[in-house]
Amino acid sequence: MYNHSYCINGVNSNIFKDALLQSIKTDSKRPRVFIQSSVDWHDTINKPKWKPFSSDVILKDCDIIELENHSSDISKPLLSSYNVNPIRVSAIVSTYKSERFMRGCLEDLVNQTLYKKGGLEIVVVDACSPEKEGDIVKEYRDKYANIKYIRTDDRISLYSAWNLGIQNASGEYVTSANTDDRHAPDMLERMAWELGSHPEFGLAYADCFITRTENVTFIDPRPTGIYTWKEHSHKELLKGCYIGPQPVWRRSLHDRFGYFDEEYRSAGDYEFWLRLSAGGVKFQHIPLPLGVYFENPFSISLGNKQLSWEEKLKAQYKYLNATPYASIAMNSISDNLMDASVEKTKRDIKERPLDDQPDANEDDTPDADDFDSRMRSAEIYANWGRWIEVIRLTRLCIEEQPDDWAAKNLLSVALWNTGEHEEAQKIMREGMVSAPNKREFSANMASALLEEGDTLNALEYVLQAVNS
Repeated sequence: MYNHSYCINGVNSNIFKDALLQSIKTDSKRPRVFIQSSVDWHDTINKPKWKPFSSDVILKDCDIIELENHSSDISKPLLSSYNVNPIRVSAIVSTYKSERFMRGCLEDLVNQTLYKKGGLEIVVVDACSPEKEGDIVKEYRDKYANIKYIRTDDRISLYSAWNLGIQNASGEYVTSANTDDRHAPDMLERMAWELGSHPEFGLAYADCFITRTENVTFIDPRPTGIYTWKEHSHKELLKGCYIGPQPVWRRSLHDRFGYFDEEYRSAGDYEFWLRLSAGGVKFQHIPLPLGVYFENPFSISLGNKQLSWEEKLKAQYKYLNATPYASIAMNSISDNLMDASVEKTKRDIKERPLDDQPDANEDDTPDADDFDSRMRSAEIYANWGRWIEVIRLTRLCIEEQPDDWAAKNLLSVALWNTGEHEEAQKIMREGMVSAPNKREFSANMASALLEEGDTLNALEYVLQAVNS
């Protein structure tokens, strides 16, 4: 029935003892197979649901004996992965004008395997929302246990809400559960198990599907792509945030490192991850898609790219010297910093099928015979890291429109990534003169100098970028 045997792990100690006693004290002319009754089987993410033995698996000349545990110790398997009492994970749900997502969010959480075992609590922080999220939460509180609801008198920021939720949480671990994102049914149980099994890690993060459809489920995520994140190092984290939207971390870390910085509006989580990493906390990457991220164009990070960019830069330079690396990769493309360090396998299924990627030997993509089409194609190639194609297309664009700053910026990024550092920096310097209000050139120069180890001059360009 299964690819693996589950003869010991998860078997109740009294069942195991009873089977041994019967084997010792009573004789049998035929082999005996003892099985644990379904009422005593506690399924977890590490083993399947209870199923009866089928006649084609058990030998015909065996006695099959089903045992039940009649003691009060029924909830303690012989080799339990962990005890889910008390609360293992507290899911912090911050809400403001997200009524249309709230029901799906709570439904997703109460269907977590960990919640069904009493190991998950849900802490909803209503930041004085004018919508009716509170009514939905109260409806669920009437039906389900372990749901806390906190409503503030005034509107507070996202990270203020997270801090308030964490301060009212009772779980050993904490996670941020965005109202518009979703989880695999066993995600939080698995993440808690990983951290419980590996005490050397303080935070765990997993890959996730991307969707542009509201209120999907993990079973039917309607994905437009997938985020596959890198393994953690402080050097890589300085290049860009790859922790994803659904990490789980130890609540005790807040005792050592404090709470989220409430001065941030968009990158407060990134700043906190950098703070932990700079403090020596290890992060564990689970290389499986265990969640669904809703690419919401009205979210704080996507709705205000300028703010996100500024706060990200602020956080990076705050922790730049926390390790001897002092190196941030070149990762600025077009009008916002693009996390080239993160392995974003972000495939746009709807707009461009996976089997319709351009061939590197093709002279051009379809309709790439005008400026706008070439720029769109160049940006697609940049997402795939095909820098030679980016260089070819952006040079054609510059021939057609010599003063276009976006084409020059993208060309400089492509040249840097192919090792043409001198020419790339020349274009950046020219861009700072010809387009002084475009901070991308200053930011690129700062990143380039940092990669070369010139921290002092890099900071000068950082200030220029922030102030332009």
